Amino acid sequence: MGNIENINSIICSLSGMNNFITTPTIYVKICGDLNSAILLNQIIYWSDKTKRKDGFFYKTYKEWEDEICLSQYQVKKSIDNLESLGLVETKLHKANGSPTKHYKPNFENLKELMFSYHQKQSVYKET
Repeated sequence: MGNIENINSIICSLSGMNNFITTPTIYVKICGDLNSAILLNQIIYWSDKTKRKDGFFYKTYKEWEDEICLSQYQVKKSIDNLESLGLVETKLHKANGSPTKHYKPNFENLKELMFSYHQKQSVYKET
């Protein structure tokens, strides 16, 4: 196989569902920035995969970086934004013997913000 075929093969192996970061545009508009929206989307994704009865789950900063390509600083900044918007709750719980940040989406606040955004868009379309 020549260089061109190798490069094409590498490009093809990178394309696929496991290699995409997708986020609804409404999340970007509600959160005010793409990083927060990406993180919110993933927190929602993981929220129903927890075994904890309180609905919280954990991920390390390294896991976030591997999954959505956000640095520890970007995750912390995005979490601060999501908490200030009331979209995510966090708690420090032990995981594997170490204090680890746990996350839980606030679906009620998300629904309210989405509804409010939709209402504003409807008003703008009418005028």
